[in-house]
Amino acid sequence: MTKTSNDFTRRQALSGLGGVSVLALGSTALSGCMSTRGADGVSGKAGSAPAMMSPDEKLDDIAYRMLAQEPGRATGLGVDTGKYAAWRGTWGTAGETGREAYRNVLTELVGEARAYPKDGLTDDQ
Repeated sequence: MTKTSNDFTRRQALSGLGGVSVLALGSTALSGCMSTRGADGVSGKAGSAPAMMSPDEKLDDIAYRMLAQEPGRATGLGVDTGKYAAWRGTWGTAGETGREAYRNVLTELVGEARAYPKDGLTDDQ
């Protein structure tokens, strides 16, 4: 029996999630940014207080907010544990409703990422 390791970086995970998500949702997924929603579910204006999180915390926030739209992928990545254990065995919202919700989340995340201060970021970030 062959043992496989699924060790990969956050950057690789985000890249894969982002690429697949944009392809699945179409180019309208990245048009405009109206509001943002933090990990705590509180809405705010795009770009408001982007430096409140460290770069690594922000990347984690982005990744987990994307995975919340695709909990099956979270299971595949093995991150459906702890406070994300409720994602285990679920697939998210299907159909146009799910695609629209994911499109909105991606739009918010793109705006937040663009608004985040770039000074001092490492190559990995």
